[in-house]
Amino acid sequence: MSAHPEVEVDTALFLPHDQDSTEILSSFCSTAALHGLHVLWAKTKLQNLGCSPRHTAVSVNGTLVEPMDTFVCLGSPQSSDGYCLPGMKHCIGLAASVMSSLHHIWNDKCLSVPTKIRLFRSVILSILLYASETGNLRITDMKTLEAFYLKCLQQILGFHWHQHITNSEILSHAGVGPLAEQIAH
Repeated sequence: MSAHPEVEVDTALFLPHDQDSTEILSSFCSTAALHGLHVLWAKTKLQNLGCSPRHTAVSVNGTLVEPMDTFVCLGSPQSSDGYCLPGMKHCIGLAASVMSSLHHIWNDKCLSVPTKIRLFRSVILSILLYASETGNLRITDMKTLEAFYLKCLQQILGFHWHQHITNSEILSHAGVGPLAEQIAH
């Protein structure tokens, strides 16, 4: 949608059925025009979120609006199946990069563990969990996030893989709970 050539606003419409798409999009276009806004049909797409059959292309005001399987929301890819695996992998990659760039902080003997954990929670966890509420976490997704979380804590605490420290010991030394508990809050 555009009110001025330099200004664009993204809009999401949740439609109950594929057959309603043409009528609802036409109505949206008319309502937008009443407010001086114009729908950019070349950028308008349909996406099915859930288990219903994939949308088919529809014609609205003489323009073909095509279906799509993924889009980017808050910097993370969202898929039609509603699961967040692509976005989760993206966030893990970003968090790993930041975690690596802060290695001098994690290795600093002058900083206390609680200070490092507060920094980890505010920076790394924010990146890791960014937009996690926009998808459905499966058990395997949660295990992947938990493994990365524990690997980061292990690095912060200075533990090495050959020391065979259990996950519960890592959480205890860090003074934190499992990641699932933090996501629930």
